[in-house]
Amino acid sequence: MTKSEREKLTMTLGTIGDYMMLINRYKADCMQTISRISADNSRTTEFKNEQIASCKELLNKDILSTNAKIKECIAEIRKFVGKPFDLSQNYNNALDYVSTMHKAGALNPAMVENIIDEYKGDESVLLYLRTKLSEMGIQTYQFDENMFSTYETDINGNQSFISPTEFFDDLERTIDGGNNNLIAFALGKTEKVLGINSVGISNYISSISEEKEYPAVM
Repeated sequence: MTKSEREKLTMTLGTIGDYMMLINRYKADCMQTISRISADNSRTTEFKNEQIASCKELLNKDILSTNAKIKECIAEIRKFVGKPFDLSQNYNNALDYVSTMHKAGALNPAMVENIIDEYKGDESVLLYLRTKLSEMGIQTYQFDENMFSTYETDINGNQSFISPTEFFDDLERTIDGGNNNLIAFALGKTEKVLGINSVGISNYISSISEEKEYPAVM
């Protein structure tokens, strides 16, 4: 990952966090408005119900609009993760080192983790290295928490590749669901795999630990 790519991704992730905080402000404002309307005994029940319905309609419109912007940010991350494998780079030194240590019986998990850290965020490179290490008979479990793609094993022991698309589709569904705890977990996973810490997501996670979970407004 280049410096410019890291800076762009950090900004994109931070923007997602900012948008999530905005959604929570929309929810808080709506709940306060509903409480104020409900407590107004000078109005008829019919009038108050109309006002509450209008408030909820505006909230849902704001959430849909903001979620659309979040998905634009996710699309940028998808594009980075799905970039082609860089054929100009030579990864033989890293592979040779691990292979040599493995043959000598001196390979330890930290050595594999160091290689993962070196290419953290470069999904295609990590997939290539993971495949090569697996072909050498080396355990690759360290890659599990450092990649968006994964492998699924059926009852017969056959493995099938699960592309990063699945992760980001799930992320979008989670955001649509509106549960702050699940969203924070998914965004935290995204940052971890990319090796990035953004101020926006950090602030978002801190904010939801201090506030109540706002119910979905139908």
